[in-house]
Amino acid sequence: MLTGREQDIDEIAAHCEAARFVVLACEPGLGATTLLEEGIVPELARRGFITVFVNDYRGRLFATGIKEKIADAVREQVDDRFFAEVESLSQMLSRIRGRTDRPVALVFDQFEDYLRMHAGTDVSDEFDADLSRTVAEWHGQVVIALHKDALPDFQRLSQYIPNLLGTCIDLQGLPRDAARQMLSAEANAKGVTVDSNTAEALVNAPSAEFLGRAHPYYLMQGLKRLIEGAKTNAKEKKSPPPIKLTLETIAAYGGADRLIRESLDDVITSLRSNHLDLFFRWGNILISPEGQRLGVSEKGLLEYAGKLNRFGMSLIPLLMEMGLFRNIDTAHGPRYEFARASMAPLVKDWWKRREAWLIAREKRQFRIRSISLAAGSILLVYLMWVVMTWRR
Repeated sequence: MLTGREQDIDEIAAHCEAARFVVLACEPGLGATTLLEEGIVPELARRGFITVFVNDYRGRLFATGIKEKIADAVREQVDDRFFAEVESLSQMLSRIRGRTDRPVALVFDQFEDYLRMHAGTDVSDEFDADLSRTVAEWHGQVVIALHKDALPDFQRLSQYIPNLLGTCIDLQGLPRDAARQMLSAEANAKGVTVDSNTAEALVNAPSAEFLGRAHPYYLMQGLKRLIEGAKTNAKEKKSPPPIKLTLETIAAYGGADRLIRESLDDVITSLRSNHLDLFFRWGNILISPEGQRLGVSEKGLLEYAGKLNRFGMSLIPLLMEMGLFRNIDTAHGPRYEFARASMAPLVKDWWKRREAWLIAREKRQFRIRSISLAAGSILLVYLMWVVMTWRR
């Protein structure tokens, strides 16, 4: 949903028309991918650019894949006889512009993945230089989106690109009015109605707040959970549509904030007991103290599993199938991490609640054992007294 992002789209498109290298930096989950794919790419196409959206940096041959994607875009949008040749990225964009009289706009999403997957290798050195020449020679337009925590790694390109962050746009959360509209539009698309009080409660939930605005990912997580629950209840009660979400619906989950914080609970707790225990154990190494996701090798996960090691090889593919995990190739080998960086705070919240529950359970069991031991001791003393009295 692009509600509330019109100004961002206009600003980025204007920079592109002015031939400025654009960097879009944001916190995870603020909707950069949607903004680029559904907003920027169509807008740049409308303004005469040949648009290419890139978000796959896997493997040593990813740069070749990007060039093939550019060639596909040229054939689809302008010239059906265009094909890639053995040339640099900059040379290819120059050839396209000379042949079609239209510039190419390369829109790189999730560029932090590239920075992590390719660092300090011949592949990264070559692509860094090739991309930088493309930016410097202005044969095509480049837009790069990445998470803010990747900006220090991104600085490695400053040796090639002067004033690297000269046009750096800081993507903010959604204005609250736009967030309410987004919720209503998304619910309507799912055949559900959200009343104004329910939307207000979601938008004002502490878990959905981001620097005085609304965080799209957490809002959508809360709404998704509400819709799934409402449709399940309607199906069980055989209620006819339409389904309307009200404050009573939110109250059933313990309030809007709890609804959002626990939005991954149903997925996580669907794991069977041993897998759930291991997933809890892995939380220590998959999430930083600040709540950020961390990538861990398969060997690292299995070694940290301890006595639950035998369940690791079945849990990893299961978590990927459930959409909780993804794997990426880095310069140090494959790593597993949460599928979205925005998931980490939600999983961390679940982890803290489960830790508190386990501690409380251990205390209860300790009290029960203590009481049982005390009661047993009293009974034993009493029996001894009875025996001694009887012998007398």
